Amino acid sequence: MDEQKKTSGSLALNSTPRVITIAPSTPVRDRKLRVAAYARVSSSSEDQLNSFAAQNAHYTELITANPEWEFVDVYADKGITGTSAEKREDFQRLLADCRRGRVDKILVKSSSRFARNAKECLEAIRELKALGVGVCFEEQGIDTSELAGEFLTAIFAMMDQKESENISDNLRWSIDMRMRAGKYNTCTAPFGYRLVGGKLELIPEQAPIIRYIYDSYLSGKTAWDIAATLNLFSEGNPWKPQRIDYILTNERYSGNALLRKRYTTNSLPRKVKRNRGERPMYFAAGVNEAVVSQEIFDKAQELRKKRWENRLPGAAGQRPLANGWLQCGCCGKVLCPRCKNGKWYMACRGHEESLELCELPPISEDAVVTAMLRLYHKLRNQGEPILHQLLVDLQAARKGKLLWSLDIVALNQKIADITRQDRLLAQLKQQGLVDPDIFISRQNELAEQLRAAKLEKERFLKAEEDQTIQQTQELIEALEAGPDFLDAFDGELFRELVDKIIVESNDRVQVRRQERTTPCQKSPAQKELRKLCRGSPPAWVERQVLGLLNRLIQYPELITCPVLEEEPPPEAKKLRRELDGLLHRPPVDEAQAKNLAFRLAALQLDAIGPEEYETLRLRRLFQGWAPMAELEQELLHQSVRRIAVSNGTVTVLLKNNQTLEGGHYT
Repeated sequence: MDEQKKTSGSLALNSTPRVITIAPSTPVRDRKLRVAAYARVSSSSEDQLNSFAAQNAHYTELITANPEWEFVDVYADKGITGTSAEKREDFQRLLADCRRGRVDKILVKSSSRFARNAKECLEAIRELKALGVGVCFEEQGIDTSELAGEFLTAIFAMMDQKESENISDNLRWSIDMRMRAGKYNTCTAPFGYRLVGGKLELIPEQAPIIRYIYDSYLSGKTAWDIAATLNLFSEGNPWKPQRIDYILTNERYSGNALLRKRYTTNSLPRKVKRNRGERPMYFAAGVNEAVVSQEIFDKAQELRKKRWENRLPGAAGQRPLANGWLQCGCCGKVLCPRCKNGKWYMACRGHEESLELCELPPISEDAVVTAMLRLYHKLRNQGEPILHQLLVDLQAARKGKLLWSLDIVALNQKIADITRQDRLLAQLKQQGLVDPDIFISRQNELAEQLRAAKLEKERFLKAEEDQTIQQTQELIEALEAGPDFLDAFDGELFRELVDKIIVESNDRVQVRRQERTTPCQKSPAQKELRKLCRGSPPAWVERQVLGLLNRLIQYPELITCPVLEEEPPPEAKKLRRELDGLLHRPPVDEAQAKNLAFRLAALQLDAIGPEEYETLRLRRLFQGWAPMAELEQELLHQSVRRIAVSNGTVTVLLKNNQTLEGGHYT
């Protein structure tokens, strides 16, 4: 059979395929293996500090002595637990350098030095493995880059975690026994007391202040009033309402102690939580000298309970903006929810403490929420080109900046000097010219100085890396994943987008009070109509407005966004010219460039009016209403900005700046 027939038809299907094996190419390393080391001690005892210095010296010599290795750094955490990675600064610095591609291999004495939290240990190992970074544990002889490395690491990590848990359990058992016996005292003394021999001793000079706080509170004053009065006569740290509340609720001032108000969780990483019945509590009576009687203390607690129960539904802590987002642009303090006459406002704490300190009056909560919803709509639907341009400007400023810095040069010189001193000290030790005790002490000092210098350099580099670029990218991604339109405030979404809002003034938000004239004869809708007309309108105006709004209820598509001027403001053009000129004049002043870029972006966003957002909102609003027999105050308030009456014609200005005239859409 000829070759043509073999390669065609049914016979070809039954033939064995020819497979050629292509051997993998062995990667050729054109540079030395970049090796770092990590060391940690869990306490600041003398033995631990000696171990700390020994680990630093050992790994420095080990890595520098290998001709195939390039020494990166020794990352070391002193006196820090291994159960939480977040608390270890040098460990986080090591991970950051690995993510930047600066490390190929990490040396660690044992798995317990790397972490005592099995979950965090495995997460770190897997992340480093994905980055191409292997971890070698000397005591266990484990290399995570090998096949069984992760499996063995998991086993030892669980053993290390169990050991840490046993130590913590023993410590908690000891504390629990002391609490049961009523012999446990806090490490810090509350105001009015001092710790003497592990017991609380009353300070006679501060006792009258505590009694004044209780007497004033029982006489009807609030914590704010008491704090303001004390600040008139006290020096040093100012009194705050939170501090007054702490004194009023601390049973120590009645001579008693309630132990285990807070507890530490069993799960890793451990967290301190308020005890709300999850753990047993112990009440010890008469453990210290009392400042006030038990009767006065109990009366204060009853009064606090009554005041809390008399508050309006929806506690201040449950309000949508009660998370500290709003900050006063006048004094820098946080705006907190306050209720007055059944309405919620955002009030500055500085303004409440002193009118001279802060002049910002309370702002309507609804107005703030509406402003945030409009801001989201701007960013989500119209701000994308502005944010992308901002990102380009920030990246250009970053690239245009000189790579060298006087601060970095100085820190590098400092690190080099310390390293040189350490090597000289080691040489003197080998020659027998330095006493061993002096050697250990001096080596500890140099190790601590070196660690501090490296941390300072890392913080500077981290700041220089400009997290703003990354944050801008994250903002763009969060906006792209968010909904096109928000009907109501979404706290979780805004947590991703907003860190803090600075309230400069309330010029755009005005709370007006109208004097009542014949209140029993006016409906809420008629009062709202009078406010919109800025005066008492004729009766026929109400009918005209009713007809206009009913028409929008029947045909919401009549609500359209007005066509506005899209020309950028002159100031924006000026800022763009300044920024372009700065970016083309090396070396670029990054700080000035960033400032100009943010000013330009903010100006462009401010130039975007609320018309598009309000148009979508109004359409949804009118779609949810049925035709009205008479005007409804709520619909008027949410949809109409102003009403003008002239020559028998009614002109309604909607909140998207669209006008309705004579019952016809214009």
